[in-house]
Amino acid sequence: MADENQVEKQVEPTPVVEVIDVEPDTLQDAIRIVIRKALEVNGLVRGLSEVARALDRRTAHMCILATDCDDEEYKKLIKALALQASIDIIEVDSREELAEWAGLQRRKQDETVKTFKCSCVAIRDFGERTKALDMLLNKLSH
Repeated sequence: MADENQVEKQVEPTPVVEVIDVEPDTLQDAIRIVIRKALEVNGLVRGLSEVARALDRRTAHMCILATDCDDEEYKKLIKALALQASIDIIEVDSREELAEWAGLQRRKQDETVKTFKCSCVAIRDFGERTKALDMLLNKLSH
C-alpha cells in the first residue's frame, strides 16, 4: 500500500566525468602527478617523523627527498632508512616545489598564498595506476 502523502521525487542523473590520463612530459611532471594521486587517496606522508616511521615500518612504496634540504643529517637518515628497507628514493630539486605538490599551501582570503617547505614525502598508496606512475616505475627499474 502506498502512502497517500508520499510525493514522487524525480532524480536527475549525475553526469559521468571521464578521467583523462595524460602523458607526462618530464620526470618532474610524473613525480608531481604521482604525488597528487597519492594525496587524493590519503596515501602520502609528509615530514621527517612520518616519513621515517613509514620507512622504518616498510609501509612506504617510494620516498621523495628534496636535494636543497639544509640539514645533511636529515638526508642521511632518510637515505639510510630507505636503503635498509629497500625502498626506492627519488630526489627533486626544491623543497618549495615538493611542498606545493604535497598540498602544503594555504590560500588566504586576500588571495595570497603561503608556501611551506617540505624536505621529504613518502608514498604508501599510489592510488590509481596512471601513465605517470608507469613512467616513474620504469625510470626506477633502469
